[in-house]
Amino acid sequence: MREPNPINRVELSEKNTVYRWIAVIALLVIGAVGITVGIMSLLNKETGWQTVQVTPQERSCSENFILQYNFAGSGAEATAVNNKLQAAYGEACVTAYQLFTPDEEIDGVNNLYYVNHNPNEEIAVDPVLYAAFEKMQGTPWLYLGPAYAHYYNVILGADEARVDDLDPLVSQEAKEYLGKIAAFAADRDAVSLELLGDNRVILHVREDYLAFAAEEEIESFIDFAYLTNAFIIDYLSDTLVAQNLTEGYIVSADGYTRNLDDANTFSFNIFDRVENLVYPAAVMEYRGPVSLVFFKDYPTANSDVNYRGREDRFLHLFVDPADGICRTSVENLVSYSYDTSCADVALAMLPSFVGSQFQVPEGVFSIWCEGENICYNDDSISFHDLLSSQEMSYSAVLRK
Repeated sequence: MREPNPINRVELSEKNTVYRWIAVIALLVIGAVGITVGIMSLLNKETGWQTVQVTPQERSCSENFILQYNFAGSGAEATAVNNKLQAAYGEACVTAYQLFTPDEEIDGVNNLYYVNHNPNEEIAVDPVLYAAFEKMQGTPWLYLGPAYAHYYNVILGADEARVDDLDPLVSQEAKEYLGKIAAFAADRDAVSLELLGDNRVILHVREDYLAFAAEEEIESFIDFAYLTNAFIIDYLSDTLVAQNLTEGYIVSADGYTRNLDDANTFSFNIFDRVENLVYPAAVMEYRGPVSLVFFKDYPTANSDVNYRGREDRFLHLFVDPADGICRTSVENLVSYSYDTSCADVALAMLPSFVGSQFQVPEGVFSIWCEGENICYNDDSISFHDLLSSQEMSYSAVLRK
């Protein structure tokens, strides 16, 4: 099995009163995700493990994911598989973008944008989007769209001089605004997505919420936000599996992984943030197929667009439905399942990860840190390269 390259400690250093990210050395694949696969050396350009590059002519979500595939057999056979992958994966990336974008109207597609901009109307949507709506039923996360938009504005759009005015832990006005959003989002009489069957929906929005939205220039009542790529990676994976293209894995920049086969051993880097330092605590080793999710309250080198540093914390999208404030109970949490999707895993994690009180998620396997203990509840995995230094010395502790 090929071992991962060494990863140095990451420091979040304070400079000009804002925490800034110091790039991780040799982060594997993308972001905080490090996956290695037990394979032989690549025989040539056309066989073995390779990254599949797709360049659809239409706008797609392909830049948000990496697909690694094991092209076995002769060069001609590998080329045939690659052509099949290009067609299936490329088309799925275009479809996924068109369905899940909250920001763009697509001609002839009743997507998330269309649903938000046509409240109180019966709409027929694609079965993929309808299935995502079904999974979100009974959860609070879908209805926090305006809160997500607020944090997107702070994180991506506001200049430094305006951040204090938009930060709810600094600005009372921002806190009150997000409190109103949370109250509307929690009230099923104010906003609710009714599933009518046969892929038809109605986004019910009460008149006073519509008036508030018009006044505050709110455009999205519902949004998948950080769950978007969970649903997309599941759709991409299911598309490949349906065509028997299972010799690979897909990973997103924001912490989602789908391993499609059980013939290889995979590794995943476990990180732990302690105050302003992020440590490469250990490497987890497992066998697929697995749906794995890594949530964290800090940025990584390649996925820091959803975070903004403040004096002693980061603003992010993990919004507490109780009051609209972004907060997490732990700094980092890995959860996974051998028989459910990334969306299912993420939805199982959120009640534990978002908020002030951590409890081990139910229905999935998890890895979390308590001090210098790496706690886990799946005895089929193993750990190696546990960090041992003067600052931190980690041990793996099975908690059944």
